[in-house]
Amino acid sequence: MADSSEFEAQGFITPDGTEMVIVRRKDWDAVCSLAESAVAKIEEEAMNIPNDVEQYVQLGLNPVAAWRRHVGVTQTVLADKVGVTQAAIARIEAGPTGAGRDDTLTRIAKALGAPLAHINPPAKTSAQRMRKAIDNSTNAKTGRLLQSASSSR
Repeated sequence: MADSSEFEAQGFITPDGTEMVIVRRKDWDAVCSLAESAVAKIEEEAMNIPNDVEQYVQLGLNPVAAWRRHVGVTQTVLADKVGVTQAAIARIEAGPTGAGRDDTLTRIAKALGAPLAHINPPAKTSAQRMRKAIDNSTNAKTGRLLQSASSSR
């Protein structure tokens, strides 16, 4: 584990009295990595996954579908609680774990009483981060991009 004495930092106070710190990029990346690891460990320890949900996931079900079955609601009922269409729930359940907009997955986790880290785990690879960025840039109900890829036509 990295010791704080290993990091190089410079501090200063802005004219409005805000204390600021400047660190090297590699030190910032190391701190972020440590923080992500700590959060993941805490979330993993906090997750209390019912046996039936674990079994559904082991059989290949998306965690949203597994939790929905555990709670005993239909896609339509869950969609109404979350404020999306039944088709949106179906797309999320058919996709890989964490597929969907962050705000939608947060509402789903809350509606199902599931740990958010189980429904929407942090992206670990660049491909997962890219997929998540695309998911977060689409309309939850239509699946269409919120902004066009090119503004010049």
